Amino acid sequence: SWLERLHGMQEVTGSTPVSSTTFKAPSNEGAFFVMAAYVYILYSESRNQHYIGASANLCDRILRHNRGYSKSTASGRPWLLMFTKAFPTFQEARAFEAHLKKQKRSSAYLHLMANYIANPFPLP
Repeated sequence: SWLERLHGMQEVTGSTPVSSTTFKAPSNEGAFFVMAAYVYILYSESRNQHYIGASANLCDRILRHNRGYSKSTASGRPWLLMFTKAFPTFQEARAFEAHLKKQKRSSAYLHLMANYIANPFPLP
């Protein structure tokens, strides 16, 4: 793979290596994309309630929920992470969040929750 080829290359001062030390990754091989935003669903056992949200920084947002920084979720701690979905843009994440909130009482939403394996440990 291109990564193995890169790992084997070393730049040596004063010599001309057999293969170039300048590396250009192939256009599609090994490509990855950083997602810009996430939609998440939290569950509170104490309130028997789900919370749907979107954030560009998922870990920080969940920590804020569980530390009581959000008025709407402070009384339901600890919150368990039930579902996440990544999106390339925050706008797409917000649109999906709105869609889920509209569907919250629908059979499709209930089906999603019933078929998703919950994280059994509360987050800090």
